[in-house]
Amino acid sequence: MTERIKTNLSGETGTLAAALITGIRGGMPEKLAEAMRNAGLAHLLAISGLHMGLLCGVVFFSSHFLLSLSPRLALKYPIKNGPHL
Repeated sequence: MTERIKTNLSGETGTLAAALITGIRGGMPEKLAEAMRNAGLAHLLAISGLHMGLLCGVVFFSSHFLLSLSPRLALKYPIKNGPHL
C-alpha cells in the first residue's frame, strides 16, 4: 500500500500520505519530520497505521450497518459492494 501511495503521489506529499495512512515512516526526509515535530503534529505519525485502519473499519461497518437499516436503500442500491459509477 505504501508503494502504491508513493507511486500516485510524488515527493514529500506521497511520503507523508503513506506515513499517515500506513504508519510506515521509512524514507521520510528529516526536514519533513522536523517540521512535523515543530508544528506539534508528530503525534499523528505515532498513532497512524493501526489506528487509521481501525478508524476506517469502524466507519465502514457503521455506515454499512446504518444503510442496511433502511429496506428501501438496501434493496435499491448495492450498499454492500460500495458505489458503482
